[in-house]
Amino acid sequence: MRILLFFLGLMLSSCQYSSSRDKKEVLEEKAYRLAVEGRHSVSASIYNELIKMDSSNGAYYFGRADSYLMLLKLNESTKDYLKAIELNYLKGSCYFNLGLINCYTDDSTALDYFKKAIEIEPKMDKYRLEYEECLERLKVSKKITP
Repeated sequence: MRILLFFLGLMLSSCQYSSSRDKKEVLEEKAYRLAVEGRHSVSASIYNELIKMDSSNGAYYFGRADSYLMLLKLNESTKDYLKAIELNYLKGSCYFNLGLINCYTDDSTALDYFKKAIEIEPKMDKYRLEYEECLERLKVSKKITP
């Protein structure tokens, strides 16, 4: 009888784990799909739920940052990209997006972020292109010398 109760308990605990995992996977897919559809506000809300469930998942912060960026919530987006970097998630992309956020408002900061993105992923042509355009704007505005 004890063995039966042990296995029954084991099965129930694995079902609870599976149910929680399944819920996260469903929410992940839904948040991503909504973002692709351009429903960024709802997507960000779902990422909020996911972060409450697992605050150590950098993908959730990255996804929410992307949604916030599309909603032009630049401060929130910046915080989430920095958190994703802290969690070691897609650091090159995070730095690149931080560079884009700072383009035209603070080219010096944007330049620093683009440099970091290039250091992490030197073969990404778009990183280098944005870096060079930003550098050129700074030269023209005479904020730096060549």
